[in-house]
Amino acid sequence: MGRILALVALFSVEFSYAAPIAIDIGHTLAKPGTISASGITEFDFNRNFVRVLARHLGNFGVSAHVINDSGKVGSLVARTAQAKMDRLFISIHHDSVKRRYRPVDDPRFKGYSLWVSQRNPDFEESVRCAKFIADQIRNAGLQPSHYHADPIYGENRPVVDWDRGIFSNNQLAVLATARGPAILIEVGVIANPAEETVLNDSTAIETQAHAIAAGLQQCIAG
Repeated sequence: MGRILALVALFSVEFSYAAPIAIDIGHTLAKPGTISASGITEFDFNRNFVRVLARHLGNFGVSAHVINDSGKVGSLVARTAQAKMDRLFISIHHDSVKRRYRPVDDPRFKGYSLWVSQRNPDFEESVRCAKFIADQIRNAGLQPSHYHADPIYGENRPVVDWDRGIFSNNQLAVLATARGPAILIEVGVIANPAEETVLNDSTAIETQAHAIAAGLQQCIAG
């Protein structure tokens, strides 16, 4: 009887850490990603946004499991392993442009984008959730970025849903190694000085974080 109770207790502890949504903070302190037009690291943008997003999820009654808040989790596989008990894996990033287009003066380099991978074990669910998120972001008045699909000045990435700004990239390790559905979100293009100003604005951050949280809540509720 004692052995059974011990196993039940162990089972309960293991699953008490499970959260519906894992939120990964992209990049690290040592490798901070792209640098914004004004010199701020992408990691700093990512961490600030994730903290706001987690709060909004809490307001919707959804628990969030934040990964890499310390900025020291360098292994992408380690990040998805930490999320193995979670319903959905989200990785937050801020976008850049190829070096030859910097400094940015082209207004097309702006907007959010959502990324999924056909290597993910639940690609269809990833797309379904990405659509909920995109719809909420657009309802908040924000527009998707399309330059990654352009064969001339972008990367010619496959389009999953043009109007919603959803693209496919099978080279993204966090999407491919996640145990369940996974989405990478590029919140905006910090290489664009005009957009960086918006992405630094607390009201704009709250608006977009609320929209993403609403989309995530719809996804797990469905």
